[in-house]
Amino acid sequence: MTADTTHLLMSVSKSVTSAVCGSLVEAGLLSPTDLVTKHIPELAGTSWIGCTVRHLLDMRAGTRFNEDYDDLEADVRVYEQVYLWRPRTHAELPADITAYYPTLVNQRPHGGPFDYRSILTDMLAWVMERAAGARLADLISAHLWEPMGAEFDAEVTVDSHGNAMADGGVCTTLRDLARFGQLLLDDGRRDGREVIPAAWIRDTLTPDPDSVEAYQAEESEPRRLGSYYRNQLWVYDPAGPIFRGSGINGQSVFVHGPAKVVIAKLSAWPVAWEDGIADRTLNAMLALAEQVGG
Repeated sequence: MTADTTHLLMSVSKSVTSAVCGSLVEAGLLSPTDLVTKHIPELAGTSWIGCTVRHLLDMRAGTRFNEDYDDLEADVRVYEQVYLWRPRTHAELPADITAYYPTLVNQRPHGGPFDYRSILTDMLAWVMERAAGARLADLISAHLWEPMGAEFDAEVTVDSHGNAMADGGVCTTLRDLARFGQLLLDDGRRDGREVIPAAWIRDTLTPDPDSVEAYQAEESEPRRLGSYYRNQLWVYDPAGPIFRGSGINGQSVFVHGPAKVVIAKLSAWPVAWEDGIADRTLNAMLALAEQVGG
């Protein structure tokens, strides 16, 4: 790789999508309390009834969606066929992602415990497109990439009908990923201009008791005390603040407020996710930030 080589961000793409969502909220085009069906009325009569934008942002929709990356028959791998990441082996799959959403069912009521599912970010992007009247790539360009002073163009995976893969398809250079992290560190401002609304960052870094409880209630892995997931970001210490966007195979943008350090990391782990590697990576970034900032 060189300075101008773009690399897949995987789920750090979710954090990019959320930053743009914050701008649309600030502009009054949508609200976290909006129902999905307000912006996409054709989903009335489907499992998305009662789902809000906040449920999507915080991974609390009731949608059944298997996120086991090691299982090629899991939903998270099968739907990659719709996005043309994998050869189509399931003939019954819809032609595009917007036709895929109505096929999903719920496993619990919307607004329950935190349950990480990538498809929720893609639904969020569709809501954003409807609310703003523009495609996701154009929204990212206008609300984030250009005003933050990106050095290079970014790219995004699309399906055969041009629908963006918001949950993991954004590709950027390392330096532009670091610029995004610097925006998060600087309360969304660049050269005196607000790019990511400060109110959106404050909302992300303000522990909401309901969100914290929902996150801590998820039982698949132990949670750091006081940590939570909000607005498509993993918050480890809201008072610090210390938080990051994270993606499989080792992608990360890490923000350490006390040390005033941002770490952008692009990787190609041999597996999608492994807890031991992930824990060592996080601990290394914490240690590095503390050393540099100390």
